[in-house]
Amino acid sequence: MTTPVVELRAAQPDDSEWISELEELSLPNPWSADAVRETLREPAVSSWIAECGETAVGFLVGRFAGDEGEILRLAVDPAWRRGGIGGELVARFLLQARNRGTRSVFLEVRAENLPARRLYERLGFELMGLRAGYCFDGADASVYRRDLRQPLG
Repeated sequence: MTTPVVELRAAQPDDSEWISELEELSLPNPWSADAVRETLREPAVSSWIAECGETAVGFLVGRFAGDEGEILRLAVDPAWRRGGIGGELVARFLLQARNRGTRSVFLEVRAENLPARRLYERLGFELMGLRAGYCFDGADASVYRRDLRQPLG
């Protein structure tokens, strides 16, 4: 059996409906389609879509400020997880960040989300600390940083 080809492309505000649907499947505090649309229109935002044919299977939304970047949202359709799509989306954002002269990329992830934390650590993110009660429901968040002055590979 061959592995399906997944391609990445820049997200557009028109993608907000399906991104919101994927958030509903994947994230505990999903953004509405309107919130996604408005975020994608911000000039400092960078967003990527993973598609297999005409089917969107994952996305990443990040932003830049000065010499820093931040991953705001990352989700992969549950049926497509563990296939490297999340890593490809993060790698694309990190490459874009480095090309912009960004020195560090930050993110917060639910401390209990061990698969996501392992992914970020494999990609060179270092745990910086814990934000107790940071999430909307009172869950703790782990704060990670990736130094882009280090090799991406």
